[in-house]
Amino acid sequence: METNGKFGDKEGERVIEEIKELCNKSPKPFDAMGHQVNKFDADELALLLGQDSFGRPVRDDVLTILRAQIRLPTVVTISHRGMSCWCCGNKIPLYYDGKKFFLGTPCPYPDGIPLSVELNIPSGVIMVTDNLSPAFDVERIPEKHGFYDINYDIGRVRFSRLMEEVGCAFLCVGQSFPGVYRLDSKHFTIARYGYDDDRGELHPEGILVASIDTELWWCSLVRS
Repeated sequence: METNGKFGDKEGERVIEEIKELCNKSPKPFDAMGHQVNKFDADELALLLGQDSFGRPVRDDVLTILRAQIRLPTVVTISHRGMSCWCCGNKIPLYYDGKKFFLGTPCPYPDGIPLSVELNIPSGVIMVTDNLSPAFDVERIPEKHGFYDINYDIGRVRFSRLMEEVGCAFLCVGQSFPGVYRLDSKHFTIARYGYDDDRGELHPEGILVASIDTELWWCSLVRS
């Protein structure tokens, strides 16, 4: 039985602890290949080796490699399941070549996923609120699970584009509680104030005309 990223057998736990100790003593570079993943360190490596079913036979090899501090003639697969990218949503295998750890494939969106939304507002009146997706019944779409997984950037962007098709600008803003600021008679911006150590509070341009309670993490804009 495996628990908390460690093998249930005492020998396995000892190997994992030594691997962590060696990695902390002599950290190895990590190439995320443009992916947005958890911080890779000794604890993360131990977790992967302990949880991945492939980790059990490879753990001793990894320990031998780290002890020898040599570059390998071939790469070693540390984990087939690898690490999840918060941007593209893929699970990428993790490899080690004796010099560095690296993920197997580059992220298709190393600079993030651009998103722009256009709405047709003949009346010129826009209603702004939090999550309007239930009003459009889009949450019942069968492909949502996986394809529209909003735990990842790609899923949130796909969901926003889906909402655009039914006439709603739908953007994930987290619990930022932004405001709507009037720039002039035709232009508005949705933003929130920030803070800079040198300049203090930073306020968006324009006049605040509305606030959005985003406990549901989304901001919706539709024609009124």
